[in-house]
Amino acid sequence: MDVEDVEDVDQYIAQLRDVFDSCDIYDQGYLSRSELLALCHKLQLDDQAEDIIDFEQFKDNFVKILCQSAVERVEQQNDVSLTDSVHEQFMDADQFEDADEEEEEEESDDLVEEGGRESEENPQEMPGFEKHEEEDTKEQEFIATSFDLLDLQEEELSPKFVMGNKKYGRRSRPFESKDFEELMKLTTENQSANHSDHTQAEKVVPELDRVCKRPPLPPKKGKQQKDSQKIITCALMYAIVMVAPRFIIRRVIPVVIFLICIILLTRHLPVDKRDRTLAVSDNSALDEVKYWEERVSNDINTSSERTNFVFIKCMKCATQTVANALRRFAFTRRLNVLLPRDNNIYLGWPYLMDKVDYRPSDKKFNCLMEHAIYSRNIMKPLFPSDTKYITIIREPWSHFQSTFYYFKVHVITDMNNALDPLVEYLKQIRKYEAIYKHHNSYPYRYCIPDGFSVTKNLMSHCLGMPLGFPENRTDISHNEASVYTYLKQLDGEFGLVMIMEYFDESMVFLKKLMRWSFKDIVYEKVNVGNYSTEPYPDSIKDIHKKWSSVDYLLYDHFRKKMELKIRNGGLEFQNELRLFKKILREVNRFCKSVKQSSRLTSKLTLREFTFSGHECAFMAEDVNHLELLQKRSDAELKGKIPSHKRTC
Repeated sequence: MDVEDVEDVDQYIAQLRDVFDSCDIYDQGYLSRSELLALCHKLQLDDQAEDIIDFEQFKDNFVKILCQSAVERVEQQNDVSLTDSVHEQFMDADQFEDADEEEEEEESDDLVEEGGRESEENPQEMPGFEKHEEEDTKEQEFIATSFDLLDLQEEELSPKFVMGNKKYGRRSRPFESKDFEELMKLTTENQSANHSDHTQAEKVVPELDRVCKRPPLPPKKGKQQKDSQKIITCALMYAIVMVAPRFIIRRVIPVVIFLICIILLTRHLPVDKRDRTLAVSDNSALDEVKYWEERVSNDINTSSERTNFVFIKCMKCATQTVANALRRFAFTRRLNVLLPRDNNIYLGWPYLMDKVDYRPSDKKFNCLMEHAIYSRNIMKPLFPSDTKYITIIREPWSHFQSTFYYFKVHVITDMNNALDPLVEYLKQIRKYEAIYKHHNSYPYRYCIPDGFSVTKNLMSHCLGMPLGFPENRTDISHNEASVYTYLKQLDGEFGLVMIMEYFDESMVFLKKLMRWSFKDIVYEKVNVGNYSTEPYPDSIKDIHKKWSSVDYLLYDHFRKKMELKIRNGGLEFQNELRLFKKILREVNRFCKSVKQSSRLTSKLTLREFTFSGHECAFMAEDVNHLELLQKRSDAELKGKIPSHKRTC
């Protein structure tokens, strides 16, 4: 290549490297499964993504992606032998050009970009790639052209195919499967008709193996380990044979170049810097735990902080956002956490917790932050005497909207055609409740037992109020005096009832109650619902207020208490709240930049604390903190936990 061609190639490689780095969220120099999927999407390779998503699948499927299951199609032909055809097409460059000369004349210069030129120099050798002397010139021309045509910008297909500033007509549209089938017919013409289909297939694979210079595959005895460079060489050479019609270049070459670059970029990485998700499956469940233990730590003076707490999650009240902050605290302090057994996510919810629901411990637990129904009698013996009880609730109407769509009530009760399913439900609430709670709907409900309502007094049920579920339990919902008595009991037993509508204020009160730092309560919103928040008339809201009256009493009681706490906090509390919001903005801005740049080694230094890029990643929604705590628990208990699954 001349100097300009080399510069063009370097430019495209640099561009591809930028795209690769943009998906490398953890700045490891390699991509996890989700990151590689994102990269494939950016390169418009969604159809091939699942076949190249990890290296084991990639080795066995990459050639199949390029040649569209050549062996299967050859088996369907009559009396096929590919030996001479492949050899002639692969070894004779002159015949290769003659076969396509007529089509090239028709297409003229449609596929050549302005200013493009063919290289007359000898190709540069890539490590691990073997070439025949007869192929060098042809292959170099092919690779140079492919780099010239590589463009990562968004493509338009109608009315003409557009790539960059260049438009192409009907004949130069991207390669489709039917075009490939026509090409495959070239390899089967003029062949002998004296062998069976099974014999033909057996001849195809060894011949491809011979051309690609790899050992023959044993007949269906499982997958063997193959050298990655030989697989890439095989794919590249086979692509050279098959892509004579230039319109194929648009689809095949980006795949080839992309995978070559990925191999070259990662081939020299030491094993311990490969995808940590693979390392977890290959080595032990603790690898991911150790990964985060080495990167996130507690650098705050913890001498006065409290570490014993129970957080009752009222379903769909921003509980996951709060729980993630609590899980991070428990993880960095290595607290003894009360966790569900196996990989369960509930501690018996929506039933009262039983000892078969949680992992045993020979000492008292420090904390709980998974879904469990509050019961002072059940929980008090499991935790130290100074344990603080915390929960969060929200305005009942918005809570009803969230739970209605989260639990897919409208789908399970077949209201998809209703103009407004929520209004339709409230107008015939008993009818649709009966359908939702019936046993016939059980397969469609997620972890909701028969007879349980997700729209009626759900928050009060989570806080342990006896409301008639299960059937043998008392129901005090129709006795307002009993309800107020229970609310006063909660008032005395809970150190803090947070209000979602005063979320930041509640987090500051959590910090003060537990004697924590601002770093311990910074958060990223997770599990945010997606539903319409359009206003509804009071007549509709009143139906729900009568239906779920206990939750309205619960919310009014503790909302007033929160507002009183805020007023009593005075200027000192307002200054602390203002500082927390400022810190939260700084941390979220920093974490956003870390996510965009993938620079996890960067740090944010505030007067109150230092926050690293790794801590941003650890705070993100895609980290399963519950799973990390369960993996650590599995290692400590060494598999001595009997499996049990009463609920999810």
